[in-house]
Amino acid sequence: MKQCKQCGSQFDTLKRDREFYQKIHVPEPTLCPDCRQQRRLAWRNERMLYPRTCDKCKKNIISIYSTDKPFVVYCSSCWWADAWSGIDYGQEIDFSRSFFEQFRELQLRVPRIALYGKNNENSEYTNHTDHAKNSYMCVDVGFGENILYSQWIIRGRDCADCYGVTESEKSYFSQFIDKSYACIYCYEAGKSTNCFFCTHVNDAVNCFLSSNVWHKQYVFMNERVSEDEYKRRMKEWDLGSYTTWCKAVEAYRAMIVDPKTAHKYTQNFSSPDSTGDMIGHSKSCKKCFFMSRGEDCSYCYECIDIKDSFDTYESGFACELQYETHACNRTSFSQFCSVCYDGSFLSYCDLCHNSNNLFGCVGLKKNEFCILNKQYSQQEYESLKEKLIEHMKQTGEYGEFFPASLSPFGYNETVAPYHYPLTAEETLTKGFHWSDSASAGSFGKTTLLPDNIPDHIKDAPDDMVKEILECVECKKNYKIIKQELAFYKQMNLPLPRRCPDCRFRWRMSLRNPRKLYARQCMCELTAHEHGGRCTQEFETTYSPGRPETVFCESCYQKEIA
Repeated sequence: MKQCKQCGSQFDTLKRDREFYQKIHVPEPTLCPDCRQQRRLAWRNERMLYPRTCDKCKKNIISIYSTDKPFVVYCSSCWWADAWSGIDYGQEIDFSRSFFEQFRELQLRVPRIALYGKNNENSEYTNHTDHAKNSYMCVDVGFGENILYSQWIIRGRDCADCYGVTESEKSYFSQFIDKSYACIYCYEAGKSTNCFFCTHVNDAVNCFLSSNVWHKQYVFMNERVSEDEYKRRMKEWDLGSYTTWCKAVEAYRAMIVDPKTAHKYTQNFSSPDSTGDMIGHSKSCKKCFFMSRGEDCSYCYECIDIKDSFDTYESGFACELQYETHACNRTSFSQFCSVCYDGSFLSYCDLCHNSNNLFGCVGLKKNEFCILNKQYSQQEYESLKEKLIEHMKQTGEYGEFFPASLSPFGYNETVAPYHYPLTAEETLTKGFHWSDSASAGSFGKTTLLPDNIPDHIKDAPDDMVKEILECVECKKNYKIIKQELAFYKQMNLPLPRRCPDCRFRWRMSLRNPRKLYARQCMCELTAHEHGGRCTQEFETTYSPGRPETVFCESCYQKEIA
């Protein structure tokens, strides 16, 4: 057992882990898996957006960097242009000083992109997006079109307020949806159509307020009914009405904790020898969360199409041998990097793209054999890199992700507090930054109070887009954009009474924490051929004491058969 140097907890370094570290020639970590993940999360600002001026073209832009940040910031057009090169900022290695001190100097000089995006079309107000089209206020959209207020949408279309949607269309307020159509307020649905307020459904069609529905259609509140009866009952639940919508939300939440609703201990599927949650079509992935098409990975979060990688967050699309990375799509054989796309053999790099064989670089594009942005021959590069690694080992810097002090953001601007909440004092004690300028939004400019918003979407006028609304939860002002209004009318959905940020937090509250607990199956059904309570044990994200009924794989499959 080792003791985490940050939180003091004990953690194991497994044989599998040690073999990986030896293969990529890095020392064993000094932080526990949670603290390692927290450190990476503190580099990711997804939702705090600020107005500022592009330091190149001087246009007014929206950026993830507030005006008090000490960086040079370019708009996307200027940053991706060939009019400047990161090589121009190259600096010599000074072996009399720490590497991270020199890296920080480079960070402060090289221009940073206002919002992370690549190959997008008409999607200026998006972040960490790739091949997004006609999308607005989204994060992590890849090859998506007409996506609003959503996150982690891969090859989706016409979706709003969703998370974790792949190859699906016309979903709203849903999470973990795959190859489905018109899933409204659903959690974990695959190959399903026209499902409303459902959880854990697969190959389901025309279902309402139901759970664990597999290969069935016309299921109303977990009761199989005829097509005519289903349509008759659905008329009584006109979801275009906000009043009815709230009633359905309340009924859904009651259904989730109803003892008769069985929850499988994990939502892993087609993933042998894997532990964690929301792992699909993967193999031998240990303590991973929200993983698709992964193989031989550990401690990876929100990854897709990745193999033989450890401690990776938000990377995907053909990745291999990554370690301690954040948002490195289509990047392989790389370590300790943040937001580097389409590269290989990168170490301690920040915001480098289409590049190979870099060490300690910032903002390079289409470059190779560089250290601290200075160009070298291949032979010089290899020699200096090994010398620098030895220097970093002597200073205690080599072998882990960037320290918290190098993050470009305040802790409270990043996604870290969603999983590891800290006070301002705790944040500073742990070495993270705190931002006093964290975006608070607009207040007090309301032109239409919540009680005066039309109850039914059919009564919402086209000029609703001119109104300034007030969130019923945080009182922040927000607006309905034209594209959004058209979506609600097409899908017969009421206008939201919460701002996008509060809707995001609401969705987050429906998800289990990314932590595993040892538990025993709760099944006591005599028809499942075990005397008394099932004795199967497992690791699950449902902590002891929660109200949900949690089953092992065998009992769950018998229950839905």
